[in-house]
Amino acid sequence: LTPQQIMHARVCRKWRLAARNTTVPMTGFKVDCARQYNAMEAMATSLPNLQQIELHRLDSSEEDKYNDGEDPYTAEAARTALHITHDIGIVSNFTKLIDLTICGAPLNGRYPILFNSFPLLERLEISNCNGLIWHLNDLANFASLKDFHTEGTPVDGN
Repeated sequence: LTPQQIMHARVCRKWRLAARNTTVPMTGFKVDCARQYNAMEAMATSLPNLQQIELHRLDSSEEDKYNDGEDPYTAEAARTALHITHDIGIVSNFTKLIDLTICGAPLNGRYPILFNSFPLLERLEISNCNGLIWHLNDLANFASLKDFHTEGTPVDGN
């Protein structure tokens, strides 16, 4: 079943519990608009065993962003202060995540939650996230990581 089909099955307590305990197979769930973000927010409690998420730029209007992280770039934080803000932290509820793609997501600062919450992560792709501040040492938290790709995103460390 796809995540959307499982979400529609939330009709009674027994089914809700079954859905919560279900490991959702790799489906390519892509968060690229406010509607998909809202779906991810609902799935964080009802389908916490989702295995794959792709975080992209939210909507085409560029008026949506994820909350600023630690030590954000002040000029970017000021420029986007009035944008609609979405909590990136809810992605940490998906503790069985195996595949995480972050591509062009409007991030600004350090996000330890992205590097400390996924003990089973096997594949990580980070691309075109100019505001994301991270260090190569952050990858040490991913004991199961087999495939890592980064492009167009600054990184500290050697």
